[in-house]
Amino acid sequence: MLFQLMLGVILVLVGGIGLLFPPKKINYIYGYRTKRSMRSDEAWQYANRYSSQLMTAFGALTIGIGLGCQLMSWSFWIPVAIGLLLILALIALTERRLKNKFGHD
Repeated sequence: MLFQLMLGVILVLVGGIGLLFPPKKINYIYGYRTKRSMRSDEAWQYANRYSSQLMTAFGALTIGIGLGCQLMSWSFWIPVAIGLLLILALIALTERRLKNKFGHD
């Protein structure tokens, strides 16, 4: 249970930091960094705002799932797998949004 809660708390904190203190310029250190997000300043700002919102929501969901699984005495791995799938979903959803908004290349 501790891992699921830590994963959820980390996602909420990182997402919250991204919302409160978004990276101002494209960089290779801080922010949502993919080829598509780094193509323009507009895409960079959009990707960082959207992914931070998703990360915060998915972190809260991960915490809830972890607590629910603990109450139901489910295996440790079920909420861990769900948390990791949510992280992959965050990337897929953000990339799809960027592709739809800023083009296919």
